[in-house]
This record gives sequence, C-alpha cells and structure tokens, in this order.
Amino acid sequence: MKKFKDFVKSKKSGVSRIPHPHEMYVAVIHHGSHSQVRDKSSSKRSSSKKKKVTEETKYDDIDEIFDSLTRNAHGISDYNTEPLMRQLAAHPSIDTDNNPYADQFKNYTSSSYNMNNSLYEHHLRGMYGDDGYHPDMLKHVLLRGKMNLPRMDHAVHYGSAPNDLTVFSGLKWQPPKIIGGKPNKIFLPSFTSTSLNAGITSDFMNQRPVNVGERQILNQHLAQFHVPSGTPIGVPGHGFSENSHEHEAILARGLVTRWEEPEIRTSVDYDPILKKEYETRVHVHPVHIEDVAVHPRNFKPIT
Repeated sequence: MKKFKDFVKSKKSGVSRIPHPHEMYVAVIHHGSHSQVRDKSSSKRSSSKKKKVTEETKYDDIDEIFDSLTRNAHGISDYNTEPLMRQLAAHPSIDTDNNPYADQFKNYTSSSYNMNNSLYEHHLRGMYGDDGYHPDMLKHVLLRGKMNLPRMDHAVHYGSAPNDLTVFSGLKWQPPKIIGGKPNKIFLPSFTSTSLNAGITSDFMNQRPVNVGERQILNQHLAQFHVPSGTPIGVPGHGFSENSHEHEAILARGLVTRWEEPEIRTSVDYDPILKKEYETRVHVHPVHIEDVAVHPRNFKPIT
C-alpha cells in the first residue's frame, strides 16, 4: 500500500513548487451537488424525448456512454459503484472512519463552492502563497463558511489511493484546445471533487444546447482523472457525506495535471413536441495527475 511519500518518490522531480498564475492555465472544477450555484434558467433534457436510431445514424445511447466509461474504469456498471465506494472508504490506506479530520468532509459536502472559488480567485490574484497558505487567503477562506482549510488539507492527505484509480468530474467550462498534439498543463488550486460513477457527471455539465439547423446540439465536457496509487484522496462514504449517493472521491488541492486530446462520444434523441433531433456530444478528457504542489510539510498547525 502506497502513501503520499511513495507517490512523490515515483516522480522524477518530486513535489513541484506552486506555479505562478501566468505560468500555467488555472481552473476550478465545481463537481457535486454541494458545489453548485443554482441556476433556474438552465434547460435540461425533456423527458418527452425518445431515442431515434436509423441505419444512417447509429449513435450510442446517452446512458450507455456513461455506463461504458464506468465499466472501463472499474469493471462494473453505473448502478454498482456503491459497494466500491464503501470498499475504498474502509480500505486501510484511506480508512475514513478513523480519519481524525473527517468532520471536514461533512462540511465540504454540504457546501464547497465558496471555499473552492476563493482558493481559485486568490491564486489568480497572486495571493495563494508559496506554501499554499497566504495569510489573506487563509483568513478569507475561514470567514466564508464552516471550512477549516488546514483540517481539510489533513483530511484529504490522511488517505491515499490504494491502487491506480479512474474517477470522473463534470465540467461547465471547455478545456483549452490541444495544439500540435502537445497535452495541456492545468493547475487546480482548489480541492477537486470527483465521482466513481461517470453517470453522476451529467448533472454537473453544461445543459444549454445551441440550434444548428434542424438540430439542437449540446456539447458536454467530462474530466476522466487517472489517479496513480499513493495519490492523496478522501472518500467520505456514507458516514461523512451529505451527498453519499454521488459516490464521491475528493482530490487534494494544488494538483498539476496533464490533459490529453478528448474522445468525443455522440448520442441523438428526438423531441416529438419540437420535432427536432437533440444531439449530445460528450467530450471525454483524459487527465493525468503529475504532481501535488501543496505539500503536507507546509500545512498549518491544526486549530
């Protein structure tokens, strides 16, 4: 079983310094019910839409797209990831029940938007700190909710992935295009919520289609994280999550990630009321964790 130090040793450069905002593309991923700002104007897929497949247009069913991603990742369907979540939460390398900082998972899965957005904004303003603990940022984060940043850092770093894992996050933004075949580096200064179940991501991606001729097209972007064994990870499970049905795994803040060319999977439905075809394009972005730049040795004392 690998711990964080083993993950670090597996990297040639060790733990990198925190990149400055101008050095690397910076993003925040708001995945999970606890991370959403409610938007009443978003238009989700109508329940009246029915599948239309002809010999000329053979597309994947939208549910099959997500289910196949989960199957490829874990060898099980979207409907069977709860036992996997329980198994990971109880694994000795994660051991959520005995994590002395696990109370922070309850707060995080209740409302994470303000804290994660604050971490992102402070990094963009150059107020993240060389160790991830700029005094102004720390004070601001603590004032914006129940979250205790040092405790949350310790909570996530308490556990580590027992083996290589694949987890998923829904994106409301489009990752930068890859130019010349060279993968993009993206720094994630906030904690990153993911799900073991790819189907969960559909609720947290773009829901606004555009009209293209006689067809409505919805482009959705999904991050497929490849998590190496030993990477810091928190799995709240049932005991410490307000949204345990989302089968969440929380990645540490300060990730240096490599994004490769996405695979595009397409599904077509038909709306009998609008008499329009509704095309969904799911852009699956492979994401590799190269480093964790916020290091435990720099963590502030627990208060």
